[in-house]
Amino acid sequence: MAPHIHNHDISLCYEKKDMMDLTFNMPENSLNKTRYLREHLKYAIVCTLADAGQVSPLRVNRLEIKKIKGALMVTFTLLEKPPITGDVDGAGNEFTLAEAYNSIKSKLDKSQLIVAVNLGPSSQHPDIVQLVAMPNTMNEILRDDGVIEGTESPPGYTKGKSLPYVSGSRNTLVYAYSSSRRAFPVLTLE
Repeated sequence: MAPHIHNHDISLCYEKKDMMDLTFNMPENSLNKTRYLREHLKYAIVCTLADAGQVSPLRVNRLEIKKIKGALMVTFTLLEKPPITGDVDGAGNEFTLAEAYNSIKSKLDKSQLIVAVNLGPSSQHPDIVQLVAMPNTMNEILRDDGVIEGTESPPGYTKGKSLPYVSGSRNTLVYAYSSSRRAFPVLTLE
């Protein structure tokens, strides 16, 4: 299985105006069909949403799944296009937040949002289960889960000097670790 990109939270680097909190539903039997391999399912959902929205998988953030009556509810945060384009292949070809939202919603509403979950031991020996997201179920929500975007200070972390943003500077996103071993993103300026 590929890296657990669905576990990397970069939303702290964004302002609330540069993100959308969304939900949609998958079939009720999705967990059963995927042998209750929640991490496999979450990874596949992130990749499917990234492809449908033409965004980096890191912009499909804070994904959660929850069984509700008649469905499996998927909750996630969709992030805006980064303000600075990197120098890797494909950088800059991503959709904006609004374009990504419209693209994902359009595919979902047309029953074209198909999540392919690999349950096999490897990509060389795949065992693929396909799940079609339930049309007309995508909604924007107010997500109040206690995470305050852009201001989190994990236990054991002492905040250092704040650096001003300088237009045209070369920014680097690094992960720092608190004493509780929790990783959190830190934006550094060069």
